[in-house]
Amino acid sequence: MKKFWIEKGGFGSRKARSSIENLDFNSVKKIAILRYAALGDLILVRAFINEARSLFPNASITLSVVSHYQIGAPVNIVDSVHVIESDKHNKLSLLELRKDIRDLGEFDFVFDLTCSANSRKFMLFSKTKYKIGFPYSYLEQRVFYDIAVLRSDLRTELDSCLDQLRVLGHKTKYLPDFECTRNNSESNKRLRIGWFVGASTIEKQIDRKVCAETIKLIQKSSPDIEMVFLEGTQANEGSDFLSNYGVTNIEIIKSGSLESLNNHILGLNILVSSDTGVRNLAITTYTPTVGIFRCTPVYRYWPRYSNLHEVVFKPNGEHPDASQISDAIISHLEQLY
Repeated sequence: MKKFWIEKGGFGSRKARSSIENLDFNSVKKIAILRYAALGDLILVRAFINEARSLFPNASITLSVVSHYQIGAPVNIVDSVHVIESDKHNKLSLLELRKDIRDLGEFDFVFDLTCSANSRKFMLFSKTKYKIGFPYSYLEQRVFYDIAVLRSDLRTELDSCLDQLRVLGHKTKYLPDFECTRNNSESNKRLRIGWFVGASTIEKQIDRKVCAETIKLIQKSSPDIEMVFLEGTQANEGSDFLSNYGVTNIEIIKSGSLESLNNHILGLNILVSSDTGVRNLAITTYTPTVGIFRCTPVYRYWPRYSNLHEVVFKPNGEHPDASQISDAIISHLEQLY
């Protein structure tokens, strides 16, 4: 008999609690994982997929994504991909969407790693035995899900996702397995610090003047460290500001493919970055990071399962200053190397 591993910290319908006791996970044939999110979250979901594969070894896994966020989707480690169209010109009507989801067939489990309007539609329309998610709303827990785990801004979102497997009694790995090439910076003759200042919103981006001042502080105190600036794809993610603020002796990496970006990250001893997908890409390769936070919840995106990742933020949410960031980077390097 299996145990339902929640006492008070979540929700499980009476039917779900009862029927799961006798469920053989080896007999589960089909599951769906919903992740309607951008690059960084799509990359991190690799760890969830690998754990789900371990719990349900004989199941076919369908990953459902949204059409405008597909870059970085781990299509190589799932059996099929379902796409919900987000373009307003190509959006399906509710009846068409219902048919699209119903045509996928019946699932044993659907894991909602988004809890958005799109994922709620999937929950409503799909033929599924067990629907599991982590909505913030008490009402949504009971309306859309058979099982719901608690979600907190004070623990990593990946951990909250993995709780959807832990509630079934699955022992997840201490170190997440992202099934990605690991960092190879140990071959560097000199320490290399990479910088990425962009993000999806202005509020998340690193202030350009503060970035330049920080680089100059580190160059002055530790001249043997190599500096690398990674340009982004957006117009405001270039490197021109560096020369305007008097930064010299820094390698500029032009924007390229995701694979090219990943290869550059693999050779860094530390990536200094805003809260963005590029930082999450580094996390999946076990590249050390220093994250600069302002508006997003720090602990939701700060992995603590190793000493690889540090963050810099002010308790009042203001942008950290150059000396604070510089001290954090040097301290992190000393701890690591």
